[in-house]
Amino acid sequence: MKAYFHSLAALLLTTLPALHAAEPSRKIGDVHAPIWVGRPPSDAVSGLVRLENGELRHYDYGIDPTPELRSHPDFLPTSYVFSRDQGLTWETQKVPKGHYGADARSPVSGEYLRLQDNKDGVYLIKSKGGIDGEWTMRRLWEIKPPGSEFNITPTIMFIRGGKRAIVPWSYIRYNTPEHHHQAGVLFSDDDGETWQRSNLLEAPPHQPDQRDLSVRWQNGATEPTVVELRDGRLWMIIRTSLDYHYQSFSADGGATWSQPEQSPFYGTLTSPRIERLKDGRLLFIWNNTTSLPEFPKNEFTAPFIQESAQNGLGEDAFTNRDAVHAAISDDDGKTWRGFRELFLNARRNDGNYGETGGLDRSVHQPQFVEVENGRIVLSVGQHWLHRSLILFDPDWLLETKRLGDFSNGLDDWSVQGYKKGIRGHCSFNRYESSTLVPHPDDAKRRVLNVRNSGRTDAIFPRGGATWNFPGGKAGFVETRIRLQQDFGGARLCLLDRWLNPTDPTVASLAMGHLNVAAGGKLKPQQWHTLRFTWKSAEAGSEIEVTLDGQPFVKLPVTRSALHGISYVHFQSTSADRDSGLLIESVRAEMTHP
Repeated sequence: MKAYFHSLAALLLTTLPALHAAEPSRKIGDVHAPIWVGRPPSDAVSGLVRLENGELRHYDYGIDPTPELRSHPDFLPTSYVFSRDQGLTWETQKVPKGHYGADARSPVSGEYLRLQDNKDGVYLIKSKGGIDGEWTMRRLWEIKPPGSEFNITPTIMFIRGGKRAIVPWSYIRYNTPEHHHQAGVLFSDDDGETWQRSNLLEAPPHQPDQRDLSVRWQNGATEPTVVELRDGRLWMIIRTSLDYHYQSFSADGGATWSQPEQSPFYGTLTSPRIERLKDGRLLFIWNNTTSLPEFPKNEFTAPFIQESAQNGLGEDAFTNRDAVHAAISDDDGKTWRGFRELFLNARRNDGNYGETGGLDRSVHQPQFVEVENGRIVLSVGQHWLHRSLILFDPDWLLETKRLGDFSNGLDDWSVQGYKKGIRGHCSFNRYESSTLVPHPDDAKRRVLNVRNSGRTDAIFPRGGATWNFPGGKAGFVETRIRLQQDFGGARLCLLDRWLNPTDPTVASLAMGHLNVAAGGKLKPQQWHTLRFTWKSAEAGSEIEVTLDGQPFVKLPVTRSALHGISYVHFQSTSADRDSGLLIESVRAEMTHP
Protein backbone atom coordinates (compact mmCIF):
# COMPACT_ATOMS: atom_id res chain seq x y z
CA MET A 1 0.00 0.00 0.00
CA LYS A 2 2.85 2.40 0.83
CA ALA A 3 4.39 1.67 -2.57
CA TYR A 4 1.04 2.52 -4.20
CA PHE A 5 0.86 5.92 -2.50
CA HIS A 6 4.56 6.53 -3.25
CA SER A 7 3.85 5.95 -6.96
CA LEU A 8 0.90 8.34 -6.83
CA ALA A 9 3.04 10.97 -5.14
CA ALA A 10 5.58 10.60 -7.94
CA LEU A 11 2.83 11.06 -10.51
CA LEU A 12 1.67 14.22 -8.76
CA LEU A 13 5.18 15.66 -9.00
CA THR A 14 5.85 14.67 -12.61
CA THR A 15 2.48 15.25 -14.28
CA LEU A 16 2.76 18.19 -16.68
CA PRO A 17 -0.31 20.22 -17.64
CA ALA A 18 -1.10 21.01 -21.26
CA LEU A 19 -0.67 24.73 -20.50
CA HIS A 20 2.65 26.20 -19.43
CA ALA A 21 2.95 27.16 -15.75
CA ALA A 22 3.24 30.82 -14.90
CA GLU A 23 6.68 32.20 -14.08
CA PRO A 24 7.03 34.01 -10.72
CA SER A 25 8.28 37.20 -12.38
CA ARG A 26 5.28 37.49 -14.67
CA LYS A 27 2.84 40.36 -14.08
CA ILE A 28 -0.90 39.81 -13.84
CA GLY A 29 -1.50 42.38 -16.59
CA ASP A 30 0.57 40.28 -19.00
CA VAL A 31 -1.78 37.30 -18.75
CA HIS A 32 -4.10 36.90 -21.72
CA ALA A 33 -4.51 33.34 -22.97
CA PRO A 34 -5.09 30.70 -20.26
CA ILE A 35 -2.06 29.54 -18.29
CA TRP A 36 -1.78 26.73 -15.75
CA VAL A 37 -0.68 28.08 -12.35
CA GLY A 38 -1.17 25.27 -9.82
CA ARG A 39 -3.37 22.60 -8.27
CA PRO A 40 -6.34 23.00 -5.95
CA PRO A 41 -5.87 21.07 -2.69
CA SER A 42 -9.06 19.06 -3.23
CA ASP A 43 -12.17 18.72 -5.37
CA ALA A 44 -12.37 22.07 -7.16
CA VAL A 45 -16.10 22.60 -6.76
CA SER A 46 -15.82 24.90 -3.72
CA GLY A 47 -13.34 26.52 -1.35
CA LEU A 48 -11.88 29.27 -3.57
CA VAL A 49 -12.09 32.75 -2.01
CA ARG A 50 -10.55 36.19 -2.52
CA LEU A 51 -10.04 38.03 0.76
CA GLU A 52 -10.61 41.74 1.22
CA ASN A 53 -6.82 42.32 1.15
CA GLY A 54 -6.56 40.58 -2.25
CA GLU A 55 -5.10 37.30 -0.99
CA LEU A 56 -6.48 34.19 -2.67
CA ARG A 57 -7.17 31.00 -0.75
CA HIS A 58 -8.42 27.61 -1.85
CA TYR A 59 -9.51 25.37 1.04
CA ASP A 60 -9.67 21.60 0.65
CA TYR A 61 -12.89 21.19 2.69
CA GLY A 62 -11.75 17.67 3.42
CA ILE A 63 -12.72 16.25 0.00
CA ASP A 64 -9.96 14.11 -1.57
CA PRO A 65 -7.19 16.28 -0.09
CA THR A 66 -4.59 13.52 -0.61
CA PRO A 67 -4.47 10.02 -2.13
CA GLU A 68 -4.36 8.64 1.40
CA LEU A 69 -7.45 10.52 2.67
CA ARG A 70 -10.76 10.28 0.81
CA SER A 71 -12.55 12.72 3.12
CA HIS A 72 -12.04 14.38 6.46
CA PRO A 73 -14.70 13.83 9.15
CA ASP A 74 -17.38 16.54 8.90
CA PHE A 75 -15.71 17.80 5.69
CA LEU A 76 -13.63 20.34 7.60
CA PRO A 77 -10.54 21.67 5.84
CA THR A 78 -7.11 20.24 6.57
CA SER A 79 -5.15 22.72 4.45
CA TYR A 80 -5.41 25.46 1.85
CA VAL A 81 -3.24 26.87 -0.91
CA PHE A 82 -2.82 30.64 -1.03
CA SER A 83 -1.57 33.27 -3.47
CA ARG A 84 -0.56 36.85 -2.78
CA ASP A 85 0.24 37.76 -6.39
CA GLN A 86 -3.24 37.40 -7.93
CA GLY A 87 -2.90 33.68 -8.62
CA LEU A 88 0.45 33.57 -10.41
CA THR A 89 2.13 31.50 -7.67
CA TRP A 90 0.74 29.38 -4.85
CA GLU A 91 1.91 28.01 -1.49
CA THR A 92 0.38 25.51 0.93
CA GLN A 93 -0.72 26.27 4.48
CA LYS A 94 -1.96 23.84 7.14
CA VAL A 95 -5.27 24.73 8.75
CA PRO A 96 -4.87 25.38 12.50
CA LYS A 97 -7.16 23.64 14.96
CA GLY A 98 -10.53 25.30 15.18
CA HIS A 99 -10.22 27.07 11.80
CA TYR A 100 -13.12 25.95 9.63
CA GLY A 101 -12.71 28.22 6.61
CA ALA A 102 -15.41 29.60 4.31
CA ASP A 103 -15.55 30.92 0.77
CA ALA A 104 -18.18 33.69 0.93
CA ARG A 105 -17.92 37.04 2.76
CA SER A 106 -21.14 38.70 3.85
CA PRO A 107 -21.47 42.30 2.57
CA VAL A 108 -23.58 43.03 5.66
CA SER A 109 -21.40 41.79 8.53
CA GLY A 110 -18.08 41.18 6.83
CA GLU A 111 -18.03 37.65 8.26
CA TYR A 112 -17.38 34.50 6.22
CA LEU A 113 -20.14 31.91 5.78
CA ARG A 114 -20.50 28.41 4.42
CA LEU A 115 -23.26 25.81 4.41
CA GLN A 116 -21.97 22.25 4.64
CA ASP A 117 -24.00 19.12 4.09
CA ASN A 118 -23.11 16.02 6.11
CA LYS A 119 -24.62 12.59 6.60
CA ASP A 120 -26.60 13.76 9.65
CA GLY A 121 -27.75 17.15 8.42
CA VAL A 122 -26.86 20.61 7.14
CA TYR A 123 -24.51 22.86 9.10
CA LEU A 124 -23.83 26.60 9.14
CA ILE A 125 -20.16 27.53 9.43
CA LYS A 126 -19.51 31.19 10.27
CA SER A 127 -16.54 33.30 11.30
CA LYS A 128 -16.34 35.80 14.14
CA GLY A 129 -13.68 38.42 13.60
CA GLY A 130 -12.95 37.57 9.96
CA ILE A 131 -11.53 34.57 8.17
CA ASP A 132 -8.65 34.11 10.63
CA GLY A 133 -10.77 34.79 13.70
CA GLU A 134 -12.97 32.40 15.66
CA TRP A 135 -15.41 29.97 14.06
CA THR A 136 -18.75 28.46 14.95
CA MET A 137 -20.45 25.41 13.46
CA ARG A 138 -24.04 24.47 14.22
CA ARG A 139 -26.58 22.17 12.64
CA LEU A 140 -29.51 23.81 10.88
CA TRP A 141 -31.40 20.65 9.87
CA GLU A 142 -31.11 17.10 11.04
CA ILE A 143 -31.23 14.16 8.67
CA LYS A 144 -31.98 10.82 10.28
CA PRO A 145 -30.38 7.88 8.46
CA PRO A 146 -31.23 6.39 6.12
CA GLY A 147 -32.38 9.65 4.62
CA SER A 148 -32.01 12.13 1.81
CA GLU A 149 -28.75 13.83 0.96
CA PHE A 150 -28.24 17.57 0.71
CA ASN A 151 -25.68 18.27 -1.99
CA ILE A 152 -24.51 21.84 -1.43
CA THR A 153 -21.68 22.44 -3.88
CA PRO A 154 -21.57 26.14 -4.91
CA THR A 155 -20.47 29.07 -2.76
CA ILE A 156 -23.02 31.29 -1.02
CA MET A 157 -23.92 34.28 -3.19
CA PHE A 158 -25.54 37.58 -2.15
CA ILE A 159 -28.34 39.44 -3.95
CA ARG A 160 -30.48 42.53 -3.33
CA GLY A 161 -27.44 44.59 -2.45
CA GLY A 162 -26.15 41.90 -0.12
CA LYS A 163 -29.27 41.66 2.03
CA ARG A 164 -30.22 38.14 0.90
CA ALA A 165 -27.90 35.13 0.86
CA ILE A 166 -28.56 32.43 -1.73
CA VAL A 167 -27.16 28.89 -1.90
CA PRO A 168 -27.98 26.68 -4.90
CA TRP A 169 -28.40 23.10 -3.70
CA SER A 170 -29.48 19.60 -4.71
CA TYR A 171 -31.81 17.22 -2.92
CA ILE A 172 -31.07 13.57 -3.59
CA ARG A 173 -33.60 11.08 -2.24
CA TYR A 174 -31.57 7.89 -2.10
CA ASN A 175 -34.24 6.12 -0.05
CA THR A 176 -36.72 6.09 -2.96
CA PRO A 177 -36.69 3.64 -5.87
CA GLU A 178 -36.15 6.48 -8.35
CA HIS A 179 -33.21 8.09 -6.50
CA HIS A 180 -34.68 11.50 -7.34
CA HIS A 181 -32.26 14.38 -7.96
CA GLN A 182 -33.92 17.78 -7.57
CA ALA A 183 -32.53 21.32 -7.50
CA GLY A 184 -33.47 24.50 -5.68
CA VAL A 185 -31.99 27.21 -3.48
CA LEU A 186 -31.72 27.97 0.21
CA PHE A 187 -32.04 31.66 1.14
CA SER A 188 -31.45 33.77 4.23
CA ASP A 189 -32.34 37.37 5.08
CA ASP A 190 -30.52 37.52 8.45
CA ASP A 191 -26.88 37.03 7.52
CA GLY A 192 -27.17 33.25 7.46
CA GLU A 193 -28.68 32.70 10.89
CA THR A 194 -31.89 31.17 9.54
CA TRP A 195 -32.69 29.73 6.13
CA GLN A 196 -35.72 28.93 4.00
CA ARG A 197 -36.05 26.52 1.09
CA SER A 198 -37.44 27.20 -2.37
CA ASN A 199 -39.57 24.85 -4.43
CA LEU A 200 -37.68 21.95 -5.99
CA LEU A 201 -37.08 21.53 -9.72
CA GLU A 202 -36.59 18.47 -11.91
CA ALA A 203 -35.80 18.08 -15.61
CA PRO A 204 -37.17 15.21 -17.74
CA PRO A 205 -35.40 11.84 -17.46
CA HIS A 206 -33.06 10.64 -20.15
CA GLN A 207 -34.63 8.27 -22.67
CA PRO A 208 -32.86 5.88 -25.07
CA ASP A 209 -33.06 6.89 -28.74
CA GLN A 210 -31.39 6.15 -32.08
CA ARG A 211 -28.06 7.39 -30.75
CA ASP A 212 -28.28 6.25 -27.12
CA LEU A 213 -29.32 2.62 -27.04
CA SER A 214 -29.55 2.49 -23.24
CA VAL A 215 -30.26 4.93 -20.43
CA ARG A 216 -27.78 7.37 -18.89
CA TRP A 217 -27.36 7.94 -15.18
CA GLN A 218 -30.57 9.72 -14.21
CA ASN A 219 -29.73 13.09 -12.62
CA GLY A 220 -33.10 14.80 -12.86
CA ALA A 221 -31.67 18.14 -11.69
CA THR A 222 -28.55 18.69 -9.62
CA GLU A 223 -25.58 21.01 -8.97
CA PRO A 224 -27.28 24.24 -10.11
CA THR A 225 -25.60 27.63 -10.53
CA VAL A 226 -27.39 30.99 -10.13
CA VAL A 227 -26.77 34.59 -11.18
CA GLU A 228 -28.78 37.80 -10.59
CA LEU A 229 -29.89 39.51 -13.80
CA ARG A 230 -30.10 43.26 -14.26
CA ASP A 231 -33.91 43.20 -14.14
CA GLY A 232 -33.80 41.62 -10.67
CA ARG A 233 -34.66 38.08 -11.75
CA LEU A 234 -32.47 35.13 -10.86
CA TRP A 235 -31.29 32.75 -13.57
CA MET A 236 -30.52 29.15 -12.63
CA ILE A 237 -28.64 26.75 -14.91
CA ILE A 238 -28.86 23.09 -13.90
CA ARG A 239 -26.91 19.88 -14.50
CA THR A 240 -29.03 17.14 -16.08
CA SER A 241 -28.64 13.76 -17.81
CA LEU A 242 -29.72 15.20 -21.14
CA ASP A 243 -27.69 16.77 -23.96
CA TYR A 244 -28.45 20.23 -22.54
CA HIS A 245 -28.29 21.98 -19.20
CA TYR A 246 -31.75 23.12 -18.12
CA GLN A 247 -32.69 26.56 -16.82
CA SER A 248 -35.22 28.19 -14.51
CA PHE A 249 -36.01 31.78 -13.44
CA SER A 250 -37.14 33.40 -10.21
CA ALA A 251 -38.82 36.80 -9.90
CA ASP A 252 -39.04 36.81 -6.08
CA GLY A 253 -35.44 36.49 -4.98
CA GLY A 254 -35.26 32.71 -5.20
CA ALA A 255 -38.32 31.77 -3.15
CA THR A 256 -40.11 30.24 -6.15
CA TRP A 257 -38.83 29.10 -9.53
CA SER A 258 -40.33 28.53 -12.96
CA GLN A 259 -40.76 25.12 -14.54
CA PRO A 260 -37.34 24.02 -15.87
CA GLU A 261 -36.78 24.27 -19.61
CA GLN A 262 -33.90 23.56 -21.98
CA SER A 263 -31.13 26.16 -21.69
CA PRO A 264 -29.04 27.50 -24.61
CA PHE A 265 -26.03 25.41 -23.50
CA TYR A 266 -24.99 21.84 -24.12
CA GLY A 267 -23.82 19.86 -21.10
CA THR A 268 -24.33 16.29 -19.90
CA LEU A 269 -23.80 15.15 -16.29
CA THR A 270 -21.38 18.00 -15.64
CA SER A 271 -21.51 21.09 -13.40
CA PRO A 272 -21.87 24.62 -14.84
CA ARG A 273 -20.89 27.92 -13.17
CA ILE A 274 -22.12 31.42 -14.06
CA GLU A 275 -21.18 34.72 -12.38
CA ARG A 276 -21.21 38.45 -13.09
CA LEU A 277 -17.89 40.22 -13.54
CA LYS A 278 -17.11 43.65 -12.09
CA ASP A 279 -17.58 45.27 -15.52
CA GLY A 280 -21.13 43.86 -15.69
CA ARG A 281 -20.52 41.03 -18.16
CA LEU A 282 -21.65 37.47 -17.47
CA LEU A 283 -19.03 34.73 -17.58
CA PHE A 284 -20.18 31.13 -18.05
CA ILE A 285 -17.76 28.22 -17.56
CA TRP A 286 -18.85 24.65 -18.30
CA ASN A 287 -18.12 21.51 -20.29
CA ASN A 288 -19.51 22.19 -23.77
CA THR A 289 -19.38 18.46 -24.44
CA THR A 290 -21.49 15.39 -25.11
CA SER A 291 -20.67 11.87 -23.92
CA LEU A 292 -20.07 8.83 -26.07
CA PRO A 293 -23.38 7.24 -27.03
CA GLU A 294 -24.84 4.85 -24.48
CA PHE A 295 -24.58 1.28 -25.73
CA PRO A 296 -26.21 -1.75 -24.13
CA LYS A 297 -24.50 -2.20 -20.77
CA ASN A 298 -21.60 -4.65 -20.60
CA GLU A 299 -20.96 -4.45 -24.36
CA PHE A 300 -17.78 -2.47 -23.71
CA THR A 301 -17.76 -1.97 -19.95
CA ALA A 302 -17.29 -5.45 -18.45
CA PRO A 303 -16.07 -6.65 -16.04
CA PHE A 304 -16.53 -3.68 -13.68
CA ILE A 305 -19.97 -2.42 -14.67
CA GLN A 306 -22.04 -1.41 -11.68
CA GLU A 307 -25.45 -3.03 -11.44
CA SER A 308 -27.03 0.37 -10.74
CA ALA A 309 -25.92 1.60 -14.18
CA GLN A 310 -28.26 -0.90 -15.83
CA ASN A 311 -31.35 1.10 -14.86
CA GLY A 312 -30.04 4.67 -14.64
CA LEU A 313 -29.33 4.69 -10.89
CA GLY A 314 -25.58 5.00 -11.42
CA GLU A 315 -22.94 5.87 -14.02
CA ASP A 316 -20.90 3.39 -16.01
CA ALA A 317 -18.29 5.79 -17.44
CA PHE A 318 -17.75 9.55 -17.80
CA THR A 319 -16.49 10.26 -21.32
CA ASN A 320 -17.10 14.00 -21.74
CA ARG A 321 -15.11 15.69 -18.99
CA ASP A 322 -11.78 16.30 -20.71
CA ALA A 323 -12.45 19.85 -21.98
CA VAL A 324 -13.68 22.88 -20.03
CA HIS A 325 -15.07 25.88 -21.95
CA ALA A 326 -16.01 29.52 -21.43
CA ALA A 327 -18.32 32.06 -23.03
CA ILE A 328 -19.00 35.70 -22.17
CA SER A 329 -22.03 37.97 -22.60
CA ASP A 330 -22.28 41.78 -22.48
CA ASP A 331 -26.07 41.90 -22.87
CA ASP A 332 -27.15 39.95 -19.79
CA GLY A 333 -27.16 36.55 -21.44
CA LYS A 334 -29.04 37.33 -24.66
CA THR A 335 -25.98 36.65 -26.83
CA TRP A 336 -22.65 34.97 -26.10
CA ARG A 337 -19.14 34.92 -27.51
CA GLY A 338 -16.23 32.56 -27.04
CA PHE A 339 -17.13 28.88 -26.71
CA ARG A 340 -13.39 28.30 -26.38
CA GLU A 341 -11.51 25.56 -24.60
CA LEU A 342 -9.94 27.02 -21.47
CA PHE A 343 -8.18 23.78 -20.62
CA LEU A 344 -7.81 20.22 -21.85
CA ASN A 345 -7.17 17.56 -19.24
CA ALA A 346 -3.42 16.91 -19.40
CA ARG A 347 -3.98 13.19 -18.66
CA ARG A 348 -6.65 12.65 -21.29
CA ASN A 349 -4.59 10.04 -23.21
CA ASP A 350 -3.20 8.04 -20.26
CA GLY A 351 -2.89 4.29 -20.62
CA ASN A 352 -3.58 3.91 -16.88
CA TYR A 353 -6.29 6.57 -16.74
CA GLY A 354 -8.73 4.32 -14.84
CA GLU A 355 -6.20 2.78 -12.47
CA THR A 356 -4.94 5.68 -10.35
CA GLY A 357 -7.37 5.36 -7.45
CA GLY A 358 -9.80 8.00 -6.25
CA LEU A 359 -13.18 8.88 -7.66
CA ASP A 360 -14.25 11.21 -10.48
CA ARG A 361 -11.48 12.21 -12.86
CA SER A 362 -10.86 14.97 -15.36
CA VAL A 363 -11.87 18.65 -15.48
CA HIS A 364 -15.39 19.63 -14.51
CA GLN A 365 -17.02 21.31 -11.47
CA PRO A 366 -15.54 24.78 -12.13
CA GLN A 367 -15.46 27.73 -9.76
CA PHE A 368 -13.73 31.05 -10.32
CA VAL A 369 -12.92 34.45 -8.84
CA GLU A 370 -12.00 37.76 -10.46
CA VAL A 371 -8.66 39.33 -9.52
CA GLU A 372 -6.78 42.50 -10.52
CA ASN A 373 -6.94 43.79 -14.10
CA GLY A 374 -10.12 41.79 -14.63
CA ARG A 375 -8.25 38.48 -14.84
CA ILE A 376 -9.94 35.25 -13.77
CA VAL A 377 -8.60 32.47 -11.55
CA LEU A 378 -10.39 29.22 -12.38
CA SER A 379 -10.36 26.09 -10.23
CA VAL A 380 -11.46 22.93 -12.01
CA GLY A 381 -11.24 19.17 -11.59
CA GLN A 382 -11.74 16.52 -8.90
CA HIS A 383 -9.13 13.73 -8.88
CA TRP A 384 -5.75 14.75 -7.39
CA LEU A 385 -3.94 14.06 -10.70
CA HIS A 386 -6.40 16.11 -12.78
CA ARG A 387 -7.52 19.20 -10.87
CA SER A 388 -5.95 22.49 -11.95
CA LEU A 389 -5.82 26.23 -11.35
CA ILE A 390 -6.01 28.29 -14.54
CA LEU A 391 -5.44 32.04 -14.94
CA PHE A 392 -6.76 33.95 -17.98
CA ASP A 393 -8.09 37.21 -19.37
CA PRO A 394 -11.81 36.97 -20.25
CA ASP A 395 -11.17 39.26 -23.25
CA TRP A 396 -9.29 36.32 -24.76
CA LEU A 397 -12.76 34.90 -25.43
CA LEU A 398 -13.41 37.75 -27.89
CA GLU A 399 -10.69 36.70 -30.33
CA THR A 400 -11.85 35.63 -33.79
CA LYS A 401 -8.85 33.70 -35.15
CA ARG A 402 -6.84 30.61 -34.30
CA LEU A 403 -4.02 28.63 -35.93
CA GLY A 404 -2.79 25.11 -35.19
CA ASP A 405 0.35 23.54 -36.67
CA PHE A 406 1.46 21.02 -33.99
CA SER A 407 4.47 23.14 -33.02
CA ASN A 408 3.26 22.61 -29.42
CA GLY A 409 2.50 18.93 -29.97
CA LEU A 410 -1.01 17.80 -29.10
CA ASP A 411 -1.62 20.48 -26.46
CA ASP A 412 -4.54 21.92 -28.47
CA TRP A 413 -6.03 18.63 -29.67
CA SER A 414 -8.25 15.88 -28.34
CA VAL A 415 -7.29 12.51 -29.81
CA GLN A 416 -8.12 10.10 -26.98
CA GLY A 417 -9.49 6.64 -27.64
CA TYR A 418 -10.91 4.22 -25.09
CA LYS A 419 -9.87 0.69 -24.26
CA LYS A 420 -12.55 -1.90 -23.56
CA GLY A 421 -13.40 -2.56 -19.91
CA ILE A 422 -13.87 -0.16 -17.01
CA ARG A 423 -10.67 -0.16 -14.96
CA GLY A 424 -11.60 2.24 -12.19
CA HIS A 425 -14.37 4.47 -10.95
CA CYS A 426 -16.47 5.37 -14.01
CA SER A 427 -13.49 5.34 -16.35
CA PHE A 428 -11.72 3.54 -19.17
CA ASN A 429 -8.01 3.44 -19.79
CA ARG A 430 -7.01 5.60 -22.76
CA TYR A 431 -4.66 5.72 -25.74
CA GLU A 432 -3.85 8.17 -28.56
CA SER A 433 -6.22 7.22 -31.36
CA SER A 434 -4.31 9.60 -33.67
CA THR A 435 -0.58 10.18 -33.32
CA LEU A 436 2.09 12.68 -34.26
CA VAL A 437 4.55 11.46 -36.91
CA PRO A 438 7.47 13.11 -38.74
CA HIS A 439 6.50 15.49 -41.54
CA PRO A 440 7.23 13.69 -44.84
CA ASP A 441 8.84 16.85 -46.30
CA ASP A 442 10.47 18.43 -43.22
CA ALA A 443 12.20 16.35 -40.53
CA LYS A 444 12.00 19.27 -38.07
CA ARG A 445 8.20 19.27 -38.08
CA ARG A 446 5.46 16.84 -37.09
CA VAL A 447 2.02 16.16 -38.51
CA LEU A 448 -1.00 14.29 -37.15
CA ASN A 449 -1.83 10.83 -38.52
CA VAL A 450 -5.55 9.96 -38.38
CA ARG A 451 -6.25 6.34 -39.30
CA ASN A 452 -7.98 3.09 -38.39
CA SER A 453 -5.48 1.50 -36.02
CA GLY A 454 -7.10 -1.93 -36.11
CA ARG A 455 -6.66 -2.22 -32.33
CA THR A 456 -8.63 -5.14 -30.94
CA ASP A 457 -8.62 -3.71 -27.41
CA ALA A 458 -10.24 -0.42 -28.48
CA ILE A 459 -13.94 0.30 -28.10
CA PHE A 460 -13.76 2.07 -31.49
CA PRO A 461 -10.54 1.50 -33.50
CA ARG A 462 -11.18 4.29 -36.01
CA GLY A 463 -8.94 7.16 -34.92
CA GLY A 464 -10.09 10.74 -34.65
CA ALA A 465 -9.05 14.25 -33.66
CA THR A 466 -10.97 17.37 -32.67
CA TRP A 467 -9.83 21.02 -32.60
CA ASN A 468 -11.57 24.07 -31.14
CA PHE A 469 -11.69 27.66 -32.39
CA PRO A 470 -13.65 30.80 -31.38
CA GLY A 471 -17.31 30.19 -32.12
CA GLY A 472 -18.82 31.98 -35.09
CA LYS A 473 -22.09 32.19 -36.98
CA ALA A 474 -20.09 33.04 -40.12
CA GLY A 475 -16.48 32.29 -40.93
CA PHE A 476 -14.16 29.65 -42.32
CA VAL A 477 -11.98 26.72 -41.28
CA GLU A 478 -9.09 25.65 -43.46
CA THR A 479 -6.95 22.53 -43.19
CA ARG A 480 -4.00 21.16 -45.13
CA ILE A 481 -4.11 17.36 -45.40
CA ARG A 482 -2.41 14.52 -47.26
CA LEU A 483 -3.90 11.09 -47.96
CA GLN A 484 -1.59 8.13 -47.43
CA GLN A 485 -1.13 5.48 -50.13
CA ASP A 486 -3.54 2.94 -48.59
CA PHE A 487 -6.00 5.57 -47.33
CA GLY A 488 -9.35 3.92 -46.56
CA GLY A 489 -11.62 6.92 -46.03
CA ALA A 490 -12.24 9.79 -43.59
CA ARG A 491 -14.90 12.26 -42.52
CA LEU A 492 -14.53 15.95 -41.58
CA CYS A 493 -17.32 17.45 -39.45
CA LEU A 494 -18.14 20.97 -38.29
CA LEU A 495 -19.65 21.13 -34.79
CA ASP A 496 -20.84 23.50 -32.08
CA ARG A 497 -19.58 21.33 -29.19
CA TRP A 498 -16.85 18.86 -28.24
CA LEU A 499 -17.49 15.26 -29.22
CA ASN A 500 -15.19 12.35 -28.55
CA PRO A 501 -12.59 11.86 -31.32
CA THR A 502 -13.71 8.24 -31.85
CA ASP A 503 -17.47 8.79 -31.44
CA PRO A 504 -19.10 6.80 -34.31
CA THR A 505 -22.21 9.03 -34.26
CA VAL A 506 -20.46 12.38 -34.74
CA ALA A 507 -21.88 13.05 -38.22
CA SER A 508 -25.44 12.82 -36.90
CA LEU A 509 -24.77 15.77 -34.55
CA ALA A 510 -22.69 17.89 -36.94
CA MET A 511 -23.77 21.12 -38.64
CA GLY A 512 -22.30 19.62 -41.80
CA HIS A 513 -19.82 16.95 -42.82
CA LEU A 514 -17.63 15.98 -45.76
CA ASN A 515 -16.83 12.36 -46.58
CA VAL A 516 -13.43 11.88 -48.20
CA ALA A 517 -13.13 8.59 -50.09
CA ALA A 518 -10.15 6.88 -51.64
CA GLY A 519 -9.97 7.34 -55.40
CA GLY A 520 -11.62 10.77 -55.39
CA LYS A 521 -10.30 14.22 -56.32
CA LEU A 522 -7.88 14.25 -53.40
CA LYS A 523 -4.82 12.40 -54.68
CA PRO A 524 -2.69 10.26 -52.35
CA GLN A 525 0.80 11.41 -51.42
CA GLN A 526 -0.09 15.03 -52.29
CA TRP A 527 -0.86 17.95 -49.99
CA HIS A 528 -4.31 19.45 -50.45
CA THR A 529 -5.99 22.46 -48.83
CA LEU A 530 -9.66 22.20 -47.90
CA ARG A 531 -11.54 25.32 -46.83
CA PHE A 532 -15.04 25.27 -45.30
CA THR A 533 -16.85 28.64 -45.41
CA TRP A 534 -20.27 29.39 -43.96
CA LYS A 535 -22.28 32.63 -43.95
CA SER A 536 -24.94 31.27 -41.62
CA ALA A 537 -25.07 28.51 -39.02
CA GLU A 538 -28.82 28.04 -39.50
CA ALA A 539 -30.20 24.75 -40.83
CA GLY A 540 -30.98 25.04 -44.54
CA SER A 541 -28.01 27.27 -45.34
CA GLU A 542 -24.86 26.03 -47.07
CA ILE A 543 -21.19 25.43 -46.32
CA GLU A 544 -19.00 26.13 -49.35
CA VAL A 545 -15.98 23.85 -49.66
CA THR A 546 -13.01 24.66 -51.83
CA LEU A 547 -10.17 22.29 -52.77
CA ASP A 548 -6.80 23.97 -53.36
CA GLY A 549 -8.60 27.27 -53.93
CA GLN A 550 -11.12 25.92 -56.44
CA PRO A 551 -14.85 25.25 -55.87
CA PHE A 552 -15.29 21.66 -54.72
CA VAL A 553 -18.71 20.99 -53.15
CA LYS A 554 -21.53 22.66 -51.23
CA LEU A 555 -22.67 21.00 -48.01
CA PRO A 556 -26.08 21.60 -46.45
CA VAL A 557 -26.20 22.83 -42.86
CA THR A 558 -28.28 20.01 -41.42
CA ARG A 559 -28.42 21.22 -37.82
CA SER A 560 -28.58 24.82 -36.56
CA ALA A 561 -25.83 26.10 -34.28
CA LEU A 562 -27.40 28.64 -31.90
CA HIS A 563 -24.06 30.22 -30.98
CA GLY A 564 -22.17 29.36 -34.14
CA ILE A 565 -19.67 26.68 -35.14
CA SER A 566 -16.62 26.15 -32.90
CA TYR A 567 -15.11 22.74 -33.75
CA VAL A 568 -13.66 20.79 -36.63
CA HIS A 569 -13.62 17.02 -36.14
CA PHE A 570 -11.55 14.53 -38.17
CA GLN A 571 -12.20 10.80 -38.10
CA SER A 572 -11.19 7.73 -40.07
CA THR A 573 -14.03 5.89 -41.80
CA SER A 574 -11.88 3.02 -43.08
CA ALA A 575 -13.45 -0.39 -42.51
CA ASP A 576 -10.01 -1.93 -42.03
CA ARG A 577 -6.64 -0.94 -40.72
CA ASP A 578 -5.02 1.66 -42.97
CA SER A 579 -2.40 4.43 -42.94
CA GLY A 580 -5.04 7.12 -43.00
CA LEU A 581 -4.35 10.78 -43.65
CA LEU A 582 -1.92 13.40 -42.38
CA ILE A 583 -2.94 16.82 -41.03
CA GLU A 584 -0.28 19.52 -41.42
CA SER A 585 -2.22 22.52 -40.12
CA VAL A 586 -5.60 24.04 -39.36
CA ARG A 587 -6.70 27.65 -39.12
CA ALA A 588 -10.01 29.37 -38.50
CA GLU A 589 -11.33 32.91 -38.73
CA MET A 590 -14.78 34.13 -37.74
CA THR A 591 -16.43 37.08 -39.49
CA HIS A 592 -19.58 36.96 -37.32
CA PRO A 593 -18.71 35.86 -33.79
